[in-house]
Amino acid sequence: MTSILPCAAWDSHLHVLDPLRFPFKANRAYTPPPALLESMVRHRYTDRLMLVQASIEDGHTGLIAHLTECQNRYPSILICYDQNFLQMTTEEFRRLHKAGVRCVRIHGIYGEDSKSGAHVLEQIRDLSASYGIQELGWTISAQLPLRTWASLKPFILDYETPNNVILIADHNGCTQPTDIDCAEFGDFLDMLGSGKLYVKIGALYRRNPDDFHQMKGIVQAL
Repeated sequence: MTSILPCAAWDSHLHVLDPLRFPFKANRAYTPPPALLESMVRHRYTDRLMLVQASIEDGHTGLIAHLTECQNRYPSILICYDQNFLQMTTEEFRRLHKAGVRCVRIHGIYGEDSKSGAHVLEQIRDLSASYGIQELGWTISAQLPLRTWASLKPFILDYETPNNVILIADHNGCTQPTDIDCAEFGDFLDMLGSGKLYVKIGALYRRNPDDFHQMKGIVQAL
């Protein structure tokens, strides 16, 4: 493996999809091609990798299986929030934690209800009271539109997040090159500057598919 990245760098957002073994949800928003574990290992650019359960996956069975197959190689994992998360038992949380899960993911891109600040706050409060976050120290990652992040500014800046939970903005806060001078991006930078919100840089091609290099100004600002 040849890499231009520093030896301690992390690729913080990867999906492993094996629909023949672990079928997707029937009501999914999109259907990607398979992305097998062997392919990820072969094409990686760093030895520090974080797997993320995609919103189209039907539960975390596939995640656990892939972790079991490479537990020593990939120690940090994200899982998606779903309606059954709050009904998980203590033993289920412990099983996921033992496998390497360290964060739960809120996916607020598809559906208008999921994009509302009030809906996101409800999820954050519910998740913050869960065993995984209260007792095991997991963090919360969220993929939300930039305008939704901006609407959360009073909550993040003026109030303490529940139980000092660490919040992470996924996918660059879903910012695009044209957002560089907008007020909502300024709000997002204010939250990052406060130290109460973190951001993951990645999936630049999704923010500007024609030329992801135009995301350079956004990345530098972040």
